[in-house]
Amino acid sequence: MGERWVKQYAVRALAALRKPQADLSVVFVNETKARQLNARYRGIRRPADILSFPTGGKNDLGDIFIAPSSCRQKAKILGLEYREYLAHLIVHGVLHLGGYSHGAAKAARRMEKAERRILKERLC
Repeated sequence: MGERWVKQYAVRALAALRKPQADLSVVFVNETKARQLNARYRGIRRPADILSFPTGGKNDLGDIFIAPSSCRQKAKILGLEYREYLAHLIVHGVLHLGGYSHGAAKAARRMEKAERRILKERLC
């Protein structure tokens, strides 16, 4: 997975948030680290495929941690290609950093609509 490809999806999501100049980090971690982060911050003792940590800063949105091995497993379960699922996770994580949520039904529909719109756009 190329850095450029990951960056394109993040930039696309930032543009949708109307924050094209904002900074964020996308960090790929192993399953052990994903499990540790998920346990520490969410109280869930299994690895997460993605975790987003907003900073609340105006130009620094926060950090996204992605566990590729968990992504591969989840993509297989969902019947998706790894890249397709990873693109979704990148967009999903950036939207979380931008304030989107999927806790309530209305918020979840709003977030899903934004994800679909961003992912439909063709990469250059």
